[in-house]
Amino acid sequence: MATASRALENRRLKMENRTYQTNLESLVQARTDQLQAAMSSLERSYDITLKRWAMPRLKDAETEGHSKRVTAFTIAIARAMGTAS
Repeated sequence: MATASRALENRRLKMENRTYQTNLESLVQARTDQLQAAMSSLERSYDITLKRWAMPRLKDAETEGHSKRVTAFTIAIARAMGTAS
């Protein structure tokens, strides 16, 4: 009787552990998705901020084109250096 009782308890614990593990994996995935969404939002904000900084310097079409190109290159360089995503 004691052996059967220990076997049943062991099985119950294994099933409980498996359920806990599944729930934990779901929680980690949900938090990872939230973090990725926040990072994407931050990247968009960063890009918009850099573009806005260039805008006050726009005096004519030629200057505007130059400012946009400089901003695009700056973003590309920052990403390549790992300082921006």
